[in-house]
Amino acid sequence: MCMRPYVQERARRDVVLHVFSAVCLLILWRCLPPDARFLLGWVGTILTFGALTLAVAWLLERFLPNPKLDPTGKAVLITDLWAVVCNAGVNLFLEFEWMSQRDVSWMFDVNVHGTVRVVRAFLPLLRRSRGRLVLVSSYAGKNAHPVR
Repeated sequence: MCMRPYVQERARRDVVLHVFSAVCLLILWRCLPPDARFLLGWVGTILTFGALTLAVAWLLERFLPNPKLDPTGKAVLITDLWAVVCNAGVNLFLEFEWMSQRDVSWMFDVNVHGTVRVVRAFLPLLRRSRGRLVLVSSYAGKNAHPVR
């Protein structure tokens, strides 16, 4: 089993919240390792931030270079990573004054800090493999919400 069963089940059971654009992280390998294939079922699915956080944490822990891996495993990992696509965008469609500080912090954690964490984690691998980093902005940026 690639993850502890209760963690995997929790990630699957998380329900859709009203999120404008789901936070998506697609790490594209020519050959996805067998113990990560369950992630393919999540592509195109809107997940709660909790479920995605579990998936990203698992990926970072499992596949980023680590001194315990043998050099062969590292070489395969580095050469097979050819793209990382980040599409982050959550929003609460409320007047700014109605949002709590916790809501604003949550949006920054997902939209800004989450993207920065992913970029920092995978940039060394992308440089070595001459891969691509794609950051997709949200269409919501064109939809202004007027302050009354």
